[in-house]
Amino acid sequence: MSYVKAFNKQCLNFLGEMAKTYPENKEILPIKNQYLLITKTNEKWGIQNFIETCWKFYPNIKKNDEKFFIEYDLSGTILDDLNLKKIWKHATDNTKKQIWLYIKVIFKIVEKYIDSQKKKNSA
Repeated sequence: MSYVKAFNKQCLNFLGEMAKTYPENKEILPIKNQYLLITKTNEKWGIQNFIETCWKFYPNIKKNDEKFFIEYDLSGTILDDLNLKKIWKHATDNTKKQIWLYIKVIFKIVEKYIDSQKKKNSA
């Protein structure tokens, strides 16, 4: 499976889990459906958009820095659209652990994608 496909699958899984966990958040399902539609027409859109808007936060993710969720300006990112700041403040420890897991896997896939693109461009 390509990194792009893995990224899209992981994002859709994350959005699905968030929709199940937070059914009161009416933003999640439309975001998931929009993401699915856009990536069907442009498979790389999600990962490219993520690199442009979220990649700068990777050092915080690697350090499990909770400030990422509650203090940083995430406006313009899919993470802001999901209302993660609000969710994080009220989430159980188990839910926080699951969110961290998804976020870390997503960032790791992006890291591998970026590395593969660098290798491809230097070849």
